This record gives sequence, C-alpha cells and structure tokens, in this order.
Amino acid sequence: MKEPYRTRFVELLSEGAAVQNIHDSPVVAGFAVTHAADDEFVQRELERVDQHRRNACWLLEEYVGQAERILDVGCGTGGFSVALASSRVLRPVEVIGIDASHLSVRAAEVRAAGHDLSSPLVSFLGYSAGEQLPFEDDYFDLTVCSSVLEYVTSGKARAQLIAELRRVTRPGGHVFISTPNPLRLKDYHSGRFLGDYLHRPGYPWATRPWEFSRMFSGWREIPVTKYHRRKLTEVLGARVPVPERVVRAVSWLAPWQNRLFQKLSASKTLPLEKSTQAGFVCSA
Repeated sequence: MKEPYRTRFVELLSEGAAVQNIHDSPVVAGFAVTHAADDEFVQRELERVDQHRRNACWLLEEYVGQAERILDVGCGTGGFSVALASSRVLRPVEVIGIDASHLSVRAAEVRAAGHDLSSPLVSFLGYSAGEQLPFEDDYFDLTVCSSVLEYVTSGKARAQLIAELRRVTRPGGHVFISTPNPLRLKDYHSGRFLGDYLHRPGYPWATRPWEFSRMFSGWREIPVTKYHRRKLTEVLGARVPVPERVVRAVSWLAPWQNRLFQKLSASKTLPLEKSTQAGFVCSA
C-alpha cells in the first residue's frame, strides 16, 4: 500500500477500525469489546491483501473463473475486496464490500486508494447489522463471506445471513464461505476449550459442516480439493504423492472450512424472517 494511504490506514486502525468483531452480543465482553490495535494486529491488516491472494483468491480463480460482479459481505478493512478486484482471472467489473463498521468501511476505502483502485471497480458501503442486504435478487456472480459467520452469535441470525447470500447471487453464480472448523478441541479465534459447542456471549463459535448442506439445500457444493492438495504439497513437497482420500480427509481436519456453492437455476431462496431479527456482524 503506497503513501500517504498507508499512514492514514494505520491511523484508522488505531482509531478502532476492525478491532470489534461481534456486534450482536447481549453483553459487552470478549470479541464484542472495542480494543486498541497493537503492532501485531496492524501488521496482519497490512498483509491481508497478499494473504487473500495466496489463499481464498487463488481458490476462487481455480474454481469460479471470471466473475463480473462480486459482493464481499463483512469486508472489514477491504483486504479480500482489493485482492478480488485485482485478480487477472476473476476480472471483475464491480466489487462491492459491505460492513457493519463504518470506520472499517473508511479504512477499506483508504486501502483501495492505496492500491490504485477506485469506483466503479471497487466501492464500499456501511449498513446496520441485521438489515436485509441492500441489493436486488440474483445480482452478483460471486458472493464471498470470509471470517464472518463465526461472529454471528445467534443460529437464527446465521440462517438469515445465509438466506441473504443466496438471494443476491444469480443462478449459475457462486457463494464462498470461509469460517473456522468446529471439529477441533478449541475454537480457532479465542482458543476456548470446546468453545464451538459451549457458547458464551461475546465469543465466536463455528457452524457444523453438515449444517451448510441444509442451509444450501438445492445448490451444488463444489469440493475444493485442489486447494487442500496445494496446501499439502507446500508442506510435504511436490515429489510426495498424496492420494485423493488423504486430501479429502485433510479438508475435514483443516483449521478452516472453505465452502463453495453454486446456485442452480431451479434453486429457491430460503424464506426470511423479519430482517430486524437477523442481527449479525460483518468482519474482515
């Protein structure tokens, strides 16, 4: 990120951009608390575009190809949005990032400017958590939601969010969700023992893998085995053959779930409850 945008971006982090992950907690505790951005946090944010280019963006380039209209739900400071917008494979003409934190949205705008990206290619919107997404049905070719779902602390609100992702994605388009794997002893973000099962206000918890099949009923799930094979190759080396069954096992044991779904022409959007009941947070 070039100057003077880098300096301004760091200032916005120190002012509180992206430092609160949960906005729907009944108590102010844990991840529902605004905190100071330390040096480690700032460095992670500065590296976020490259991180997404190496991982989630690479995955989408392999399985989705070109996607003209992209929505980044819970864009935070715009790291994923910028990576998507600059992809020479996806080649979008419009990337919209949306987030419940208006300070994060401002930081995302500064980040995009620091990468020489601007509207109409990239734009960011703030909105009130829990509202229906402000887009028409079947509009986006690709809708992404990275490290957001685990911070939605109500199961009902999660179903509402998934229904919205389904609604705004066109037939033939894709929804990509990246969220921690709950099939582990400690939850990914807080390190709480069985934290994904012993829910506590103000702390995240992960969605069970089989629940995605229900929430995306009528859609086609695309197994992202190329991504997991690539990760194994990085660890073991290119000369070590890895059977397909091992790759699939790793996908169940990996710290993160990377789920990719394609909307079929006959797919129906799940019925929505009143939007005011769907309080959820958008986070990077």
